[in-house]
Amino acid sequence: MKKKTAIIILCSLSVIFAGCSINKNQLITKYNDILNLIGKKFLTSDEDLMGERIFYVDTNTGKYTSLYKDENIKEVIFGSVEVDRKNKNINISYNADIQKGKAKIIIKNDSKTRIIASFDIEGPESGGRDLTLTDGEYYLSIIGEDFSGEIEITAKYI
Repeated sequence: MKKKTAIIILCSLSVIFAGCSINKNQLITKYNDILNLIGKKFLTSDEDLMGERIFYVDTNTGKYTSLYKDENIKEVIFGSVEVDRKNKNINISYNADIQKGKAKIIIKNDSKTRIIASFDIEGPESGGRDLTLTDGEYYLSIIGEDFSGEIEITAKYI
């Protein structure tokens, strides 16, 4: 569905700019800007987050810290939609102190979902992963059931 919408927008932009003197790079930049605006709508708003998020360079990178108490979690922390991402490399690191319940940190990129971390054992845990982001959508989320604990996530370009 998202790809169809993107194709419709691209075709519309092509028709609009057909008579204009605009080059391919300008068209891709404008298209990326539109997709980024649409993509930001999928992020959990600051008001609805259970923790505190600070963006770094863009909405793909930053730091998120939250203390959960018996929460059912579904938060989209970082991400965007880009047509010409140029295979950016990103490091996702986390520190967690699990008290109870289950939670996961997941990444969705190019319609593929990967689990970065899965928490279901009490106690401290930390780790990280380097990823290459490809064109299309990229979202980092936390999901969980009846979860209590503290999670800190940092996403930064490498």
